[in-house]
Amino acid sequence: MTDPSHNFLYIAFNFPPFAGASPRHNLSTINGLLAAGFLPTVITASEQRPPPLLLAVKLARDEYLRSKIPKEMTVIPCDWPFRYHPLLTAVLNTLKLPSVPYSFNWMSKRIADVARRQIEAGDFELIYSVNGIGLEHQAALKVKQNTGLPWVAEFRDPWIYNRLEWGDIKARSWRWWCQHQFNLVRKMLREVVENADLIVVESPMHGELLCRDFKLDSRKVVALGMGYEADYLQDVTESYIHFPRRPVIGFVGRVYYGYQNAIKNLVEALKVLEREGYQFTLASVEHQSNANVFNEFANEVNLRSFAPIDSVNYLQALSIMSELDFGIVTTCEECFPHINSKLWEYLALNLSVLAIVPNTGSMAQIVQAGDCGSVLSYDKAQMVAELRTILDDYKAGRVKRASPDFVKGYSRATMIARLAKRMEELL
Repeated sequence: MTDPSHNFLYIAFNFPPFAGASPRHNLSTINGLLAAGFLPTVITASEQRPPPLLLAVKLARDEYLRSKIPKEMTVIPCDWPFRYHPLLTAVLNTLKLPSVPYSFNWMSKRIADVARRQIEAGDFELIYSVNGIGLEHQAALKVKQNTGLPWVAEFRDPWIYNRLEWGDIKARSWRWWCQHQFNLVRKMLREVVENADLIVVESPMHGELLCRDFKLDSRKVVALGMGYEADYLQDVTESYIHFPRRPVIGFVGRVYYGYQNAIKNLVEALKVLEREGYQFTLASVEHQSNANVFNEFANEVNLRSFAPIDSVNYLQALSIMSELDFGIVTTCEECFPHINSKLWEYLALNLSVLAIVPNTGSMAQIVQAGDCGSVLSYDKAQMVAELRTILDDYKAGRVKRASPDFVKGYSRATMIARLAKRMEELL
């Protein structure tokens, strides 16, 4: 590890001990930057008083991630501003005026005040904000305008390009409300991307869209996927689940709005193959908030080869993934830039990827470039034929998997080294 020489402020709601892909990713970023000589002070949500994100949703804790927080860094818990009272949220949803992520700029002052006090008390060279629930970048913008410090703004799906989120909002609201909120969010996004000194996005397509729509210099935008963290994978123990029928085709993660049709067609296609006598297991480990999606479709067609697995912690999920032969990633047909976070772990665990994704989108490009799986059609009839070939190839010992050199390019260590270099240039 390089001795830290650059103090920086890291603003992120999603940080351990909270569980999930975003906290893991943010912790991995912190550890990588610390190794590259950047010493972080993290401003994050208070564990004792986290805000209610949605009605009746509790934020799960992950003690494994807590144990990985480096001792060198400082964590400043902040009482993150509330969105809306749950009762008001229910009323707004009933009126088809749902609250929209990213549009809580008026709440960001509290976080900005905490950040400014840290800067006044210490010697910081840079601000780094990570979008979580829409406040981080808005708070960092205020701090940037007040201090003039270099600012890195990290997105995954930059706000107006998150088709999954906007599809859900559109389905639950009046057209005029959705358009009004979209215009507000677009205005806020413009403020962020024009004032930030470096913008981090998940896929090259996101970068191209930002540069096109906001007339940005392409050198200001860097594409860094979430990637996989080798440190987490090294802690995986032998799976407590063993599947009797091979191959095992598995989905691990959350079923977002817009995935349902693709999953329904996949399950129905596999039922056709089950009737034809093909042997396989379809396993699903779903996010606890919607763990009935695969169950629902599998029960509808009486898929006997289906193995649902209850919600598990992260290390258990990784150990189950290590028992799979094929890993499923999917998104809606319009989500070309989107990348599932599990794609990287599937690659690192030497799985073959089954991608129900746009065939010219970001995930398809990765699967095709690494020759590490198959891009499936959204059409059920075509999917049956494609899966039949894949299962026949598996039986014959022909399975597409990524080479070690290809996989290494998507490790967090590789990605953070590139990011650290760009941050050095800002200083």
